Amino acid sequence: MININKQNMLPKVIAILIALLLWFYINGDQNPPIQKSINVDINYEDLSEDLIVTNEIKEIKLKIKGDEKVINNLSMRDFSAIIGLKDAQIGEQELKIDVRAPIGIEIVDVNPSKVNVNIDKMAEKQVPVRVSLLGNTAKGYSSFKPTVKPSHVVLKGPKKLINTIVDARVDVNLNNTKNNLVLNLPIKVKDKNDKTYGTEVFIMNPSNVEVFVPIIKDTPSKLIPIKPVLEGNPQAGYKVGRVIIEPETIEIVGEYDKLGAINYIQTEPINITGIKENTTKEVRLRLPSNVSLVYNAKVKVMIQVEDNLTVKTLQREIKVLNLDKNKNIKLSPAVGNITVEGNKEILNGLAAKDLELVIDVAGLNVGMHELEVQSVALANLKTLKVEPSKIKVEITKEENKEDQQQEVE
Repeated sequence: MININKQNMLPKVIAILIALLLWFYINGDQNPPIQKSINVDINYEDLSEDLIVTNEIKEIKLKIKGDEKVINNLSMRDFSAIIGLKDAQIGEQELKIDVRAPIGIEIVDVNPSKVNVNIDKMAEKQVPVRVSLLGNTAKGYSSFKPTVKPSHVVLKGPKKLINTIVDARVDVNLNNTKNNLVLNLPIKVKDKNDKTYGTEVFIMNPSNVEVFVPIIKDTPSKLIPIKPVLEGNPQAGYKVGRVIIEPETIEIVGEYDKLGAINYIQTEPINITGIKENTTKEVRLRLPSNVSLVYNAKVKVMIQVEDNLTVKTLQREIKVLNLDKNKNIKLSPAVGNITVEGNKEILNGLAAKDLELVIDVAGLNVGMHELEVQSVALANLKTLKVEPSKIKVEITKEENKEDQQQEVE
């Protein structure tokens, strides 16, 4: 049997405890807990697609505590700050930030721990892009009207803010140039208070546009309108409602006497035979001799087609409906006018039965009456006016033949 000496054991246990305490002391001294501040980006999550946050706070400041070695190896990517917007409503509201840290790291302070978030309806607006020319061309050269492609920008953002936007533009610095400028530039938008916004506030489509600024050595020039030349006719029942030209005017250069005699430029003929819907054509211009364009040899012509409606007034005898066989009737007046709107070809081919004026005397007794005149027309005609709208009617009882003979005797 082993004999354990308790007196020898006690010093050994004490020595082991001292060694452990010394080890913990040395290890803690080499890796002590520290505090540190770190900036963390805020993530806004679960917001409905038709809503937008208008006053995003980008980041918060965290004060964290932990082992020095661990703390020094951490970055902002190891933390998360989340604002849940699943139940957010339009307007301003105070929301709590959900902060998450790695295991073993204590969050001492969050600044701020809550934020005021403003939610607005997402809206869309189309704005024409304007070019602002800055500076001057080289001496003896001139700049002409710039062109922008595309000519409009679609903005998407907070409804309240988007309703204040009045201008979209790009700035072009001429820088004493002698050559045409072809640039790709970012769009800036301005509100009614002249405050400028960019892609940090709005989603822009496009965010950049291509700008062409013609630079020409000084030569006599003139800005004149463009006139489209249309050939043929739309399909029967349709007509050309409106013709839109883009651009509406063009800059031409040439000798003074030539320019003075030109008041407009025509397009090449555009064949519209048989069309029945809106049509867009890109065509060239017919230029007089000794005259040239500053830029843009082609124009876009949009032809809007609409129903070929016309208005026509016709005279008709007023027909009587539902008159008893033993009664007579006298109308005053007996004829009326009806004004209708419809397709020109249909109106020109109307038969008498296609358009009638009638009164209904069903159930009326002998005597004087005032009745409304009604129109009966084809379904594709619209009645605009009936004159007179009411007429006087006298209903009398018809005398039989025996009564007539007694009166003669």
